[in-house]
Amino acid sequence: MKKRSRSIKRKNGNASAHGVKSDGINKCGWKYALRKNIAYFLGSSLNPVIDSYLESFYLLHGSKSIQNSGNTCFEIISHEIEDIILSDISDIVPDAVSIEERRALHRMMDVAKFSVPFLIMLTDPWIGSRLTSWTFDVIKASARIHLYARILDDAIDEDASIHRTILLRAQPLFWQATQDLAILAPALRKETAEIIQETVKAVESDNLYPQPLVWGSKNHHLLIAPLLLSGNSSIFLMCRPALSAFIALAQARDEWGQGVFSDSDVKEAFFKEIPQFLGNGAIELLMSNGWERSAHKLVMDAQKIMESMR
Repeated sequence: MKKRSRSIKRKNGNASAHGVKSDGINKCGWKYALRKNIAYFLGSSLNPVIDSYLESFYLLHGSKSIQNSGNTCFEIISHEIEDIILSDISDIVPDAVSIEERRALHRMMDVAKFSVPFLIMLTDPWIGSRLTSWTFDVIKASARIHLYARILDDAIDEDASIHRTILLRAQPLFWQATQDLAILAPALRKETAEIIQETVKAVESDNLYPQPLVWGSKNHHLLIAPLLLSGNSSIFLMCRPALSAFIALAQARDEWGQGVFSDSDVKEAFFKEIPQFLGNGAIELLMSNGWERSAHKLVMDAQKIMESMR
């Protein structure tokens, strides 16, 4: 099976803990480049959406470069969760001797290094002054579910016994994480199971043939944390399509890195989805409900993909 049903990972070693590369792009240069790329691929229909986003973003952040500065709460919690996941990985793979073991370990390490900051972005509205031990435990259990998803993904895709061994060793972690989630939010067990079912169906469908339409839903297990933290609130339900679009664009960058866009049909299908990803008020919804960083990354990921395909 072609190795492409991967969960989200960031391959850029220079990415910040906020999931935003420190390019030092100034306001005018970034805005011009972004509008130019959007117009090139989609005409002018999305320019008002992009303009609205950019103006909102810079009203909040001024004209400073988009980059990290100092140890924010986002960075602190990201480092703490990363340490926990690294410890879990060490328990599962205490020694990596063979080439196959080292490759498997590298894949798992990516979850701690790159996917944890991404998961933290999805929980931004609940981090900061409102961060509680309950919130932290929800994020921790959700990160462990994502680690298990990576292990399961490799066990399905890779024809190597080490991945099946790692999957077996990961069972205690999986059961601990699922029990923790059930205890932390017992009223939302049904909704949590439904999200996992969506993920499984989307992965199965995308494995048959790459389908940009499901690139968000095949990673919907990442929405467990905001689902539980919000209590499945009306705001979460309203923003859920936008969050799915945010995940889909990040997945698209991963798919591009794997060469999936070399298929012209996949490329065409992806561009047909761009108006859905960036339109329908997605950016404004994220910006106005606590997901400012996600809104920013959503647009930047779209820009990076379009630039790479020109």
